[in-house]
Amino acid sequence: MTKSALVESLANRTLDNDEKRTEDEVSEEELDENELEGYVTTDQRIHPEIVEAIHSADRSTRLEATIKIRRLLECQRWEPHEVVQPVIDSGLLPEIVKMLSLDDLDFLWESTCIVVNITAGSTKQIFTVVETGVVPKLVTLFPISPDNVRVNILITVGNLLGDSKQLRFVTIRDGGFKLALDVLRDPGDHSEKCVESAAWAVGSATTLQYDRFPDAELAAQTITVLTTFIRQNDDGISESLTEAVIALQQLSHQCDVTAAILKGGITRQIVQLCTAKDTRLREHVLRLIIHMSRGGDDSVQEMMDANCLEVLDSCIAEYSLSRRTAYSAVAELARGPSSLVRALAESPLLSRILHILSQSEENLALKREAANVPLNMTRTATSQIELLDPMIKAGYLEAVSQGLLSDESCMVAIQLEMMEQILGAKWDGRQRALERFKALDGPRRLRDVMMRRSPRKTEAVKVARKILEAHFPEYSKWPRV
Repeated sequence: MTKSALVESLANRTLDNDEKRTEDEVSEEELDENELEGYVTTDQRIHPEIVEAIHSADRSTRLEATIKIRRLLECQRWEPHEVVQPVIDSGLLPEIVKMLSLDDLDFLWESTCIVVNITAGSTKQIFTVVETGVVPKLVTLFPISPDNVRVNILITVGNLLGDSKQLRFVTIRDGGFKLALDVLRDPGDHSEKCVESAAWAVGSATTLQYDRFPDAELAAQTITVLTTFIRQNDDGISESLTEAVIALQQLSHQCDVTAAILKGGITRQIVQLCTAKDTRLREHVLRLIIHMSRGGDDSVQEMMDANCLEVLDSCIAEYSLSRRTAYSAVAELARGPSSLVRALAESPLLSRILHILSQSEENLALKREAANVPLNMTRTATSQIELLDPMIKAGYLEAVSQGLLSDESCMVAIQLEMMEQILGAKWDGRQRALERFKALDGPRRLRDVMMRRSPRKTEAVKVARKILEAHFPEYSKWPRV
């Protein structure tokens, strides 16, 4: 969930609350935007009457003015930074921060809403409110505040963690990140909205926009908390589970999370999420599978035991938006031990991928990714020749022969490498493979590649000629003119 999405959904996340509200808030959704425009003067300051009212000694006058500021900041008509700046320039931040107190819950609610929306502004604007010491104050208030206020505090923390490297450092230093992590440690002590917001906040701190996670020890603690949280939420796909999985995947770019996944016993759960209906979740899970595929034989075996190939086959068949990432995951698995490559060679998944490669109308970017599957399998099979027969039976040669017709030099290069390796291997089925390839008109297509004279295809010409001279010499001669 992006920062803007959180701000946009703030009313839904909090106004549905059962907390007591003032009469001024009842007709809030019907507020005329023209009235909001009147809250800001032509020189981009909050109207003096509102500023004066916020400093009033009369509670109802102060509350009404505070509500107006909150409504202005929540209005979707303007970008957040456009309405945040008048609030800052009018000198209202110190007064807003003073309202962060349990002395009056109405003011506490309104002020946390205002802070949430200010932290959706620009980095410079956010620093202005952070410099007031707002983070330590929110951390102190969190355990003794009503649930709707807790949600606002966690959204604020997430906005800060996800804005910039500098703000992330300050928020971690001041206890904001630990606050969110502690909610995930003991989710039973908090509401569903609170847990969801905490998971999102933790994920915000692990985004790839910034440098590595600043504290290796804290990163290790986070990985442990996330894997435990995921294991405890295996009865369905909630928003908090989605955010936790995404955070774990984002950490995998700078930390090895495979050992924690194996220790936490969540491999099967991760694999099954490859077919989640949520595209965002599915994409991150597939990237996590790629990471785990590089984690050694134990990790690969656990994924195999969790029916990873069958699940990936279903993902490719059902979700077109995730096919490219799914192909990448299968290609990474194809680098694995011979037992996995054999299972892949004998699975319907390989037949599906080879069929895709033989389709001329298939998207080129998808075909490039899919082609890495048989290519990586070939590299493994040349040293494990018993794998070659099941690959041939799956339609390997048909796909290669068809791929040689491609106008894309990268696709042709992949087919040539596969043919060179598979025909160069010493195995009992090589003669059958040669005959089959010849029946598919492969040698003639190789000769066509050899005759394609262009700077981009010089290497392809050399490889095609090398294969022909070694296995089909009658096709290796240049035609007479």
